[in-house]
Amino acid sequence: MDKAKLTGILILFILSINLSLANVNEIILENNMDGSYNIEENTIHKFTVTNTKNTLQSIKIIRQINPEETLVSYPNAIIKYMQLEHMEIPYLEYDIDLQKNQEKQFEVKVKYDYLPYNGKVILPSIFVKDSKTERLVGKSMYEVIQIECKIDNICDKKVKENSLNCPEDCQSGEEDGICDMKEDGKCDPNCLTYLDSDCEEGEGIIKIPEIPKKEIIEKKTKSKIKITQEEINKVIENFEKNNFGIQKEIKKSQETLLNKIIKFFKETML
Repeated sequence: MDKAKLTGILILFILSINLSLANVNEIILENNMDGSYNIEENTIHKFTVTNTKNTLQSIKIIRQINPEETLVSYPNAIIKYMQLEHMEIPYLEYDIDLQKNQEKQFEVKVKYDYLPYNGKVILPSIFVKDSKTERLVGKSMYEVIQIECKIDNICDKKVKENSLNCPEDCQSGEEDGICDMKEDGKCDPNCLTYLDSDCEEGEGIIKIPEIPKKEIIEKKTKSKIKITQEEINKVIENFEKNNFGIQKEIKKSQETLLNKIIKFFKETML
């Protein structure tokens, strides 16, 4: 391939990227972070969409639903599901018309019932598509939010507080499900003995818990034997039925052959 052809392909590739980015910028989407996100409290996630074109646009807004959040209210939206091979992923969908240069704000009230291990979650992604062509015309930026714990001097296991997401309530080296491996003079009960320099022999988690494989194998074996036995019974039953028919055919053939032999001897003798 000569340089002229290669240059032409590169130019077309760059133009296609620019065109796709231009399409995405037809709708500007912004997250409005008002206030903080606190554990077990209702919080409003606001976002704004703006039509940058000088014509009306019929659009479809798709807001993902994070596994960590519980929806409380979502005006003007409906819950839909994206079907994958072995699961369904829920999302919110809005169908609206935006006039030229029009701006519209949406609110989703959510609640977080437990803390992520480090207190941080990714804000749900939002995509905007053209209602007719399904072409992507806008999308949100990647943003991370902090979920604040409830400071009350109690390391609350119910909401999964630990020394990372709530250091005010949970101290390093406590039983909180997190191995932080800090040198603090305390053997962390959540660490394997060799991972925490503060642990002496016999302290911490001595060995990785093993899955009771024998029990699982026995259960699977019993299940397989039961199924296999049922299959065997069916095979035997079918064989007996078919064998009965075969035996009848064999007996009939034997009688026919015997009759032919008797007839032959009769004719020969006579």
